[in-house]
Amino acid sequence: MLVDAIASLYEEVAKRHSATFELITTVRDSAQQNKLTNGEMTDIVYILRKTAELVDDMRAYLDGTGAHIGRITCVKWASEQVAALGTGVIKELEGEYARGMPDNSLSVKLPKKEQDPEGYKKLLIALGVDPARYDEDTADGLRPHWPSITAIAGDRVARGLQSLPGIDITNFIPRNILKTRAKKNGKALPLAIVQTPDAQARVEKAERF
Repeated sequence: MLVDAIASLYEEVAKRHSATFELITTVRDSAQQNKLTNGEMTDIVYILRKTAELVDDMRAYLDGTGAHIGRITCVKWASEQVAALGTGVIKELEGEYARGMPDNSLSVKLPKKEQDPEGYKKLLIALGVDPARYDEDTADGLRPHWPSITAIAGDRVARGLQSLPGIDITNFIPRNILKTRAKKNGKALPLAIVQTPDAQARVEKAERF
């Protein structure tokens, strides 16, 4: 199974993760204790930079692949939910290791003052700006909370209501973000040995999710 292959990959990376911290700690200590020549430290800095580039490239590819598969999962799940309407059956996203929480809420591209001044004006007036007082100075003095406006606009369209003035209906797209967490009593991934405070804090935060 591909899931088992990915789990094995995680285990290999976890082992390398621990070994890497041990090696880098030794290198840092050696540099601080003046045990390395200038030439050796120059080589180490260069090699570490090239290594970091490889790690960054792989991290971006892993993140991108996870997001891509998450979008596919959300779309598939949504279509299955539509097909199950009236049956009383709600299929949950659950595997052997994790549970999934799809976010299919609508995201919207809001009009910008510089690119779409008319749409921007219509939106602000719809949000309560007095049309008689609307001018460039008034608009510049406002500080709308755009995340809230985006949420309101998306919720209206999702409930079948008319879009807010100034926002074209074609600017709405589903988020299709799949959030995951460890499944209770499911298969467990081996824990990586984390040796830095920052990394430990990230792991503890993830475990609280």
